[in-house]
Amino acid sequence: MSDEEVNLSATSNAARSSELKEDAAKKNCNNAQTNSDQDDLNDSEENRQQQQQQQNNDELATSSEDSDEAEKEENDYEEQLSMSQTETLLHYQQISGLELPQCRRQLEEVDWDLMQATDRLFGGSVGNLQQRQQQQQHNSSSSNSSSAGASSIVYQRRSVAPAPAPPPLLASDSRARLVTAAGPGSGQHRPQQAPVGWFRWIESIVMLPFRFFSHSVGSLLRFVLSILRPAAVAAAPHRPVVDPVGDVRQFLEQFEQLYGEQHPVVRVCSYSQALDAARNELRFLLVYLHAESHQDTDQFCRQVLVSEVFSAFLQASGINFWMCSISSPEGARVSQALRETGYPFLALIVLKQSRMTVVARFEGLLSLEQLLAELDAAVTDFEPYLAEERARRQSLEMNRRLIEEQDQAYAAALAQDREREERRQAEEAERSAERDANERRREERQRELARLRDLLPAEPSADKDGGATVKLSVRLPGASDRLERRFRLGEPIQHLHYFIKLQELAPERFSVCTSFPKRVLPVEGTFKEAGLTQAEVLFVMDDDDE
Repeated sequence: MSDEEVNLSATSNAARSSELKEDAAKKNCNNAQTNSDQDDLNDSEENRQQQQQQQNNDELATSSEDSDEAEKEENDYEEQLSMSQTETLLHYQQISGLELPQCRRQLEEVDWDLMQATDRLFGGSVGNLQQRQQQQQHNSSSSNSSSAGASSIVYQRRSVAPAPAPPPLLASDSRARLVTAAGPGSGQHRPQQAPVGWFRWIESIVMLPFRFFSHSVGSLLRFVLSILRPAAVAAAPHRPVVDPVGDVRQFLEQFEQLYGEQHPVVRVCSYSQALDAARNELRFLLVYLHAESHQDTDQFCRQVLVSEVFSAFLQASGINFWMCSISSPEGARVSQALRETGYPFLALIVLKQSRMTVVARFEGLLSLEQLLAELDAAVTDFEPYLAEERARRQSLEMNRRLIEEQDQAYAAALAQDREREERRQAEEAERSAERDANERRREERQRELARLRDLLPAEPSADKDGGATVKLSVRLPGASDRLERRFRLGEPIQHLHYFIKLQELAPERFSVCTSFPKRVLPVEGTFKEAGLTQAEVLFVMDDDDE
């Protein structure tokens, strides 16, 4: 027997038990009244009444047993399905067209999540078109579906991969907050108490068509909108983004004309540049997409965006702010990337595990207090990722500086070694050149001395030449001893210079002078012409010292 047949059977038994109880009660009352008013009847009539009473009591006992059995079956079924599950089962059967047992089995596999079961029924098309960020609403009435009073907060426990979006691509965190402005009927599943007693079952059966109709219409509308909205965005003609910075600047000017210049500091740049800035600065990025035609946009701008409290909160929390209109090419591109489903829309983005990730989404008209509370909670939850990234970057920076310092020290050591080697090589080259020069000078001197020896005649003998000679004493600079040699008077004075140059201590450039009176001897002429006819002491003067 199917679950639907069990449900209907339990309901029928309960109704039958009620009718039997009412008949039995009426008969008891009638019998009591009859016994009190007809005491004078004969014994035969009394016996007939007693028999009738016994028959009624037997019938009442039988009816009570049937009623207890029906109530037992009813309680057993209530333990199996709650009222909410029954409505979900009927709703899912209406959508899928399957048998009740098959519908129930599919719903139990997804923990009675109607939206997820529908998604699986249609092969995941719903999940591919829109990222489900709010749990399915099971018990929304018609009035609750149309009202937009209180705000509800839904935490996304799982993420569905969105369809490919235009660059820059963003990751969606599985713990991302989804904050929406919805009616009282929205939110997470509310626990339902199983109806107690067959009166509640009858009331539920009577009201079931109305609840089913309102719930079906509301869910169907939400389902269709969730499918059509991304499809409409994808089918919209793509407008090339020519000047993204100009789009942002133009919207900012329009915004200030309508709402004044009191607003958070806006990053006047493209969306990609705003993401890069938040990544490099390790700050949160709050993105606002402006929909001019939406009915709640003006109120949200006047009550939230231009609030000094809102601006101060963003500044104190280290949140960069970027906004653009979805009517501009840049705003439409960002809207296609973020795939929002309601307005006013804000998205909180942060660097998480080396990827720019949407960690909170705010859709619908939210109060300033609720928005600030949710932003603060999101910042608190995801600030550790920024702290981790800061620590990682600081560690990388320290390592980079350490490596740079090591490289600098190594380069300095190499430079010192290279400079030392170059100096050594230069000194060695200098010494080698000096040795070569000295060697050349020595060789040249040897050749010069050999030439001078050949040019200088032999010293004449005093005994042989007699008065035709002169004996001269020559004192070299730095020498303690005097050199003596005899020259012929007719010899040129140049021979005296040859004699001096042949000495080891003779300077390269020198002059010869007499002692008293002091006069410099000429190089040309003979000794006799120079007046050197008698023995005399001559001094050699180094011309390089002058």
